[in-house]
Amino acid sequence: MYIVAIIADIFSLIPIVNIVTDFIAAVLLGIIGSATGVSLYSSDRIGGTLLAILIEAVPGLSIIPTWTIRVYFAKKAAQQQGSV
Repeated sequence: MYIVAIIADIFSLIPIVNIVTDFIAAVLLGIIGSATGVSLYSSDRIGGTLLAILIEAVPGLSIIPTWTIRVYFAKKAAQQQGSV
């Protein structure tokens, strides 16, 4: 999951590519997350994911590695709940 998030954050530095990259990252992270037991879209984690998408949509803020941060906290929460 980290590889997809890091690649998405690197490509988010390019303004036009950012939109496509965010869509692809959201889909891939959802698929990988459900396969590994770390859901970014569950009801108790959706707020952080929506915040990451919102930050990536703002042109100046897209330099923040939000996907990587989001994956880190989602994996941390899943480990605390014992689902990973």
